[in-house]
Amino acid sequence: MQGVKILCVEDNLSLLENIQNMFKPYCTFFAACNGKDALEKIKEEIPDLIISDMVMPVMDGKAFFEICRRDEKLKTIPFLFLTGVQDSKLRRVSIKEGAVDYIFKPFSQTELLLKVYSILSLKVNVKKDFARTITDFINKTAEISSGSKLNSDLPFASAADSKENRICAYKKFGLSSREIEIAELLLKNQTNKQIAKELFIATSTVATHIQHIYEKFGVKSRSEWIQSVMSL
Repeated sequence: MQGVKILCVEDNLSLLENIQNMFKPYCTFFAACNGKDALEKIKEEIPDLIISDMVMPVMDGKAFFEICRRDEKLKTIPFLFLTGVQDSKLRRVSIKEGAVDYIFKPFSQTELLLKVYSILSLKVNVKKDFARTITDFINKTAEISSGSKLNSDLPFASAADSKENRICAYKKFGLSSREIEIAELLLKNQTNKQIAKELFIATSTVATHIQHIYEKFGVKSRSEWIQSVMSL
């Protein structure tokens, strides 16, 4: 993901450090503790994406977002908001004004990573590089859930819980057991050939299953499907 620049604005320093550790090995990462601090940061470098908390001292996420939207140089930067408050009215207004998406606390590392991927994949030359990041972190979170422990004070759900929720959603969409296996491998950014090798089936069979998955979700591509899964 060389060349990609991400700014994260969060007043919870433990969470900010955790997110920084996730992304810093793969991109240029900037951190700020509030909207005012963030405005100073973007004078030095304009990011490709801003991940911002909503509720912060000095200047909150909404005020920071509104200032950016009034600036010609900043108004096209996509915003991904972090929030612990499920305020549907605030969400609708912010989305209407140009925010790309929300992610509600607590959330898993995988969920955040895929949200960021779905936004950045729309940018030229980002998708291929960032795909490797997805694979790295899905594997890493799997290792964390089976071994090391995350700090209990960090607002992340476990990777195991996130997977369990996805599987429940898959079943609601009518996915078969085989399609669920393939869906999980798709999230790890495996190719049709890699999936076929892992499941000991033909590549053409994988392609057929993937087409059925897309049809059941009402989408036409992998990027659309990822966005659909992340919005469940």
